[in-house]
Amino acid sequence: MIKLIELEDEYNLQAMKQGEYPREILDSANRVIIILTQSWCPDWWAQKLVFKDIEDTGEIKVYYVDYGNKSFRAEFTSFKETVFRNGHIPYLRFYRDGELEKESNYTGRRELKKWLES
Repeated sequence: MIKLIELEDEYNLQAMKQGEYPREILDSANRVIIILTQSWCPDWWAQKLVFKDIEDTGEIKVYYVDYGNKSFRAEFTSFKETVFRNGHIPYLRFYRDGELEKESNYTGRRELKKWLES
């Protein structure tokens, strides 16, 4: 099972200020997924189940921010929709070796396994 790690507020605030998450997060593993979501979203609940079915080989870190109840919710929503240009949730950003490789609003088991094996 791949563990989901909640991003600390400081990293989300840095992302809003810099336009991207800090290198400390992006370089924390060969492959990194950052998920921007809100707890009420049924697609988020479904997405979490996908990560439970994937074996954690130690080569991936999956971070998430549930910004729906954050004090900076309005600012973060605006940032996500204008800078990252995605108004849907959940929103997944896939990084390989610290560089953004793809974006999605959902990834299934097969698609995730294929990305991890490529």
